[in-house]
Amino acid sequence: MGAGTCGTARPFIYYPCYFDCHIHIQSGNCTPLPIMWIKVSGMTTIKPDREAVNIFSQLALGAGGDTLKSSTAKIADKAIASLNHFLELRKEDKALFCYKDLYTGSSIPPLAMLFAMTMDMEYAHIAGYEGQTIYHLDEIKKQYFYYYRYYGMAKESEGKKCFLSVKERRVFEKWDKQVLDTKSAAIKYPFRLMPLYHYDPRRWNYSSREDISSGKLMQASPSALEPKPYTQGKLEKGTWNFPFTEIASRKEKNRPGLFIGFKMYTTQGYMPLDDKCGCLHSYYSKCVEQQIPIVSHCSPGGNIIPEMKFYMEYLTGQRQQKTGDTDNTYVSIDTIKFFINNYVHPKSWRKVLEKYPKLRLNLAHFGGDDWEMGDKESDFIKELKLLMDDFPEVYTDISCFDLKKNKKKFSEFLRTYEYSLKYSNRILFGTDWYMTLLVLTKVNLTGLEDYGLLKGKDYSTFSLEIKKMLDAIDFRIWIRFTILNPVKFYGLDNPVLLDNLAEGMKKEVKQRAKISGTYYFNKKNEILNKIISGRDFTGNVMKSLDKLRKICGE
Repeated sequence: MGAGTCGTARPFIYYPCYFDCHIHIQSGNCTPLPIMWIKVSGMTTIKPDREAVNIFSQLALGAGGDTLKSSTAKIADKAIASLNHFLELRKEDKALFCYKDLYTGSSIPPLAMLFAMTMDMEYAHIAGYEGQTIYHLDEIKKQYFYYYRYYGMAKESEGKKCFLSVKERRVFEKWDKQVLDTKSAAIKYPFRLMPLYHYDPRRWNYSSREDISSGKLMQASPSALEPKPYTQGKLEKGTWNFPFTEIASRKEKNRPGLFIGFKMYTTQGYMPLDDKCGCLHSYYSKCVEQQIPIVSHCSPGGNIIPEMKFYMEYLTGQRQQKTGDTDNTYVSIDTIKFFINNYVHPKSWRKVLEKYPKLRLNLAHFGGDDWEMGDKESDFIKELKLLMDDFPEVYTDISCFDLKKNKKKFSEFLRTYEYSLKYSNRILFGTDWYMTLLVLTKVNLTGLEDYGLLKGKDYSTFSLEIKKMLDAIDFRIWIRFTILNPVKFYGLDNPVLLDNLAEGMKKEVKQRAKISGTYYFNKKNEILNKIISGRDFTGNVMKSLDKLRKICGE
C-alpha cells in the first residue's frame, strides 16, 4: 500500500462486514449542567436550567440538539436507524459510485456493528479525586446543588453553593440509568450495537467493601488486589474490579458480559496514571491479563470541564492570580497547557505503556484538528505515532474527523511509505456520531458558525465522505479501517468472546423477564432467538475474511 497503489484497478469485492468503532448514545441529560454551560459563551453567567439548554440546543443545532435531549435508549434507536440508512444507500441509483459498489453482488446486508462509548461524567471535577460527584443533594430542599470553585487549592465546600432547578433532580440521568438504557439497547440490537463500559477511576477507587463504607480511597500501588467485586447502592461507587463483572471474557469460557471493553476520558480530570487514583495500577494490570481493549479520548478538543483552569494550581500548590485579585483565579495559557500535557496528551500515556506495554489501547481521534497545522507536524500527532512505534498494541481512530480542515494533510500521510509500513494495520474507522451532528459544519455561513449555529453532519454524509476520500487513495484502506483492524483490536474473531457476549445478552433478557413486567416476559423467546442468530452470523462472517486479508497483503 501507499503512493504506488493509487489508481490500482479495483477488483470485484463483497464487503462482508462494516464496523464503526466509535459512536455515542448517551443522553445529553447525563451531563451535569456546569459542563454543558461551558460549551457556549455566556451560559456560565446566565446558568439556564436544563429545559432552556435543551430548547437552545434544538434551535441552534437542529437534529443534533433534538438528539442531545433524547434519552439514551431513544438515541440508540436513532443510531441504528442512521446505520440502516447508510447501508440502504447501496440500493439507490443516486448513491456515489465509490459507495454503490460497497456491497455489490449480495442481497444479504453485511454484518454491521456500532461500538458505543458510554460516558460517566459525574466525577468530572477536582473533588472527584476525593470521591465526590459534581452534584450534591440538599436533603431539606430536596434539590441538587454544586459548588462553584474560586481557587484550585481550596476545599470544594469553600466555593459558592449553587442550587439547581427542582426539575434537575428528575431530568438528570445518573450513571446507573445510562448503564441500564445501554444494556437495553444492546439486547434490542444484539451484535449490532456493542457497548463499552466507561471506567472513571474516581468512582471505582476502592479496594474493598469496607473501604467504600469508610470512604478510604486506594493509594498508588502496582499490586493488583482481588477483593470480591462490590458496588454500593445504584452504582454510586465501588471496588476497582466491579466493572470487570460487566465485560465479556476473551480468555475464560462461561464468563459472560454485555460490554466488549472499556472507555476512558481523562479530559474529565484525571491523569492516565494518577497517584491519586491508586486503582489504575490494578485496573491496567487486569486489562492486560484479560486482553480487554480500552478506548480513550486523546485529542486537544472534545468535552472540557469548567475546573480545567484550576488543576495547575491544585497540583503545584502555587496560586495563579492577578495582582490584587482575591476572588478570581487568573486563567493563563500555561494553566490550560499544563492540563492538556498532563491529562490528555499522548505523552501522558507513555508512563502507562512503559509499565503495561501489552495494554491494548485506542487513543482516539488521531490528533483531531491538529492535521490542519500545515507543514509543521503537530506534537500531538508526532507523539501518538511514537507510541504506536514503541508499543504494538496501541491503535488510533479517525472518529469525528473534520475533512474540511484535515483532508489535505491526512491524505498526504496515507500516501506515504511511513503509513504503509508502520500504521496501516492500527487505524480504525469511527464516526463519533452523534457528536458529528453537534460539531461538524455542514452549512458555510460566515458568522453563524462562530456561534455554534447551523452545524452537524449526519451519519451517512460523514461515512460517505470518508470512504470517498480513502477510495481515491487506495480501496484497501477502507477494508482495513472498517473491517480488518477492528476485528484485531476488539478480538471479534475470538469464539470465546462471542459466546460470552451472547450469554451476557441472554442473561440480561432472562433477568428482565423475571422482574420487568410483561414486555420482556412476552418477548423473551423472540429476543433470545435474535441473539442466537446474531452470534451465529457473526461467527460465520469472521470465518470468511481470509480473502480480504489476502487482498490487503496480510
